[in-house]
Amino acid sequence: MTENEKIHTILKYISENYKHGIVDTDEIANELDMTLSEVNNLARKIIRNGDAKDGGSNDSTTLAKGAISLLQTVSTNDAYLTKKYLNKTKSVKNKSIPLIWKWIFSIVGTLAAIATIYQVIFSK
Repeated sequence: MTENEKIHTILKYISENYKHGIVDTDEIANELDMTLSEVNNLARKIIRNGDAKDGGSNDSTTLAKGAISLLQTVSTNDAYLTKKYLNKTKSVKNKSIPLIWKWIFSIVGTLAAIATIYQVIFSK
């Protein structure tokens, strides 16, 4: 599973199980069978992208677990429902395909030009 697919799975879990509440990453890690450090890193990315807010990990039990609290927002649900992170994965793949074709046509065109020059020079 790619990083963006994992983020989408986290957003799905939050959106389907919470109504604008706070969830700790240790709960997400347990429910989605991921490591806490992996979920923490993905949660930080979600927060940086504005798709959730830091839920204020000042609670002593949250800190003791090494977890981060995520505050679900409207952006959390929007990112999940629009498949924001899945669309990012697809768009990267789709952009690379035309680039490959561009290189292939450039190489084929170069070979055709060399063949033409070769015929002109050695056809006498």
